[in-house]
Amino acid sequence: MNCSDNLSVSGYHLFTLRDWVDIVSGGVQAAIIFYPSWVIADILSWKTNYLPFIFILAVAVFYGLAMLSRTWRHTFTKFGISVIAAIPVYQYFYMANYTFRALNWVLPGYGKPSASNGFASVMLLLFLLTACFVTAVSTNVSQQKIKYDLKFKRLFRLKTVVCTIICIGIIAAILIMERRFPVYTVLDNFG
Repeated sequence: MNCSDNLSVSGYHLFTLRDWVDIVSGGVQAAIIFYPSWVIADILSWKTNYLPFIFILAVAVFYGLAMLSRTWRHTFTKFGISVIAAIPVYQYFYMANYTFRALNWVLPGYGKPSASNGFASVMLLLFLLTACFVTAVSTNVSQQKIKYDLKFKRLFRLKTVVCTIICIGIIAAILIMERRFPVYTVLDNFG
């Protein structure tokens, strides 16, 4: 056993270095995909009733793709990393009051948040959480049938490329929105 490639405790094999890279990158990609999607679904809910749910289902497919792993242990580790990585993303959006600032930008004169909007937003979050959980579980159930063969290797490469492109797109959209209404103007009001 090569110590530089495997992390082991008393001879018990935990993860290879390639597994750790996949787990950390997949967890961070899942976090980047998850929270901004909730904000966008919340914004879409003000224009139509059905579009946010269609959007959430599409996001859940990409979340499940990001969670695709070789084993269940890898999937749960990715999920844990995605939760930990989502906390600073959530804090960033929450402190910046991004949803309502974006709504005022998209719908001029929208105003301030209401209690019913908070309830609807929580319902969208619960639907997004459920959809992401179902796709993460279903990708790993289907993966167990495929095993680790050529099809899975191709799907794994496709996952890496597609999720990376989506994450770059989300980060670019956040940077564009950041130029439109910077966070530091809101954070200055707290200090």
